[in-house]
Amino acid sequence: MEEYPELVRADVLTILMDGKRLLDLEGRHNAQSSVQMIIQGLADSRDTSRQALSVVLTKFDDIQAARDGKRAQDDFESFVERIRSLYGSSFSDVSSFRVAASPTTTILPRGYGVPDLLRYWVRQQRSVPSAQPWSGIPSRAIGRITQLAD
Repeated sequence: MEEYPELVRADVLTILMDGKRLLDLEGRHNAQSSVQMIIQGLADSRDTSRQALSVVLTKFDDIQAARDGKRAQDDFESFVERIRSLYGSSFSDVSSFRVAASPTTTILPRGYGVPDLLRYWVRQQRSVPSAQPWSGIPSRAIGRITQLAD
């Protein structure tokens, strides 16, 4: 995780779980374990207590259209509850979302769930302390150039 310095600055860490993989009886365990390993890596590598975590179930339209879609939704809910119990104290908040950003079916409209996720990102925004102006003297001559008064 040290290879990604932008993670330290993020207010919300968002993990996507592929809904189609949850529908696959053979691939659903792998989908859940890979996401859990990422979350564990985030929580173990540094202090994430000021950051929120959003777990997003993608391709929700495919899940709605599938015969065993209810099972996939239940699997996702259980997974999020497990994440909350294991890593809830490592993050300021753990929330789940279901999106169909670019649906391949007509069951849900384009962008389904995306506005809720965007609102969550905005609500979790931390205040950033204002930067203090630097009052030192630059060591390079180009840094000491100032504008002449008119």
